[in-house]
Amino acid sequence: MKSRLIRALQRGGIVAEIGPDRWGVWRSKDRRGRMIGVLTGTEIDVLRVREALKSLGDGQPPILAWSGSVLETPRATPSSARLDVERQGTDSPMIELILSRTQDAALRELIRETARWYRSDTECAARAGTARGMNWDGLALGGKVDGGRGFSDEGFGRGARSAQSVYKALHSHLGNETMSLLDRLILSGDSRTQLTKRLGGRPALMERRCLAAIRALHEVYRDKVHRTN
Repeated sequence: MKSRLIRALQRGGIVAEIGPDRWGVWRSKDRRGRMIGVLTGTEIDVLRVREALKSLGDGQPPILAWSGSVLETPRATPSSARLDVERQGTDSPMIELILSRTQDAALRELIRETARWYRSDTECAARAGTARGMNWDGLALGGKVDGGRGFSDEGFGRGARSAQSVYKALHSHLGNETMSLLDRLILSGDSRTQLTKRLGGRPALMERRCLAAIRALHEVYRDKVHRTN
């Protein structure tokens, strides 16, 4: 992964799918110009799980542009070193490490989309003040999750009511332990070391444990919440 490709995207370039697990990079949104490089599907999925890329329309092949969201603190700007699969280590966010080691494009999409749904639902609940007792600011900064999950009875809009329904379903089917793991894995981007320190268990089994939690979350969304977008 070359830094110049990231810089090109940050300065208004695009990526477009050019083949199975291959994405071409252009310096501008006009693809009649010269393609300047290629990113793998794994690298693209790491950027997308960070919400660094956004879709430009619904056309085919998919076209993505820089979203700019990761430039805001506390998120860090992606770098070539952080995206290098061989250099992913114990300090990397665990969800990115899982993506970087997953060759199955369909599984990477499941991880990425499930994480996006979970972030969207928790952000909606947080904005509406419906997640009582959750330390959202501390969580965003990598702090400990305080309190349990609950919902206030006031100030519901349609989005908040939907978030309440989703949270009840998720909590009912997944339980406190898995929900805590998902908060740390998806919302605060904890590393393997951080997850093991906070949640316990064997470090060598943490990757498998996290992937199982994401799969379980996806199943609840699919079978109970019926989330499709």
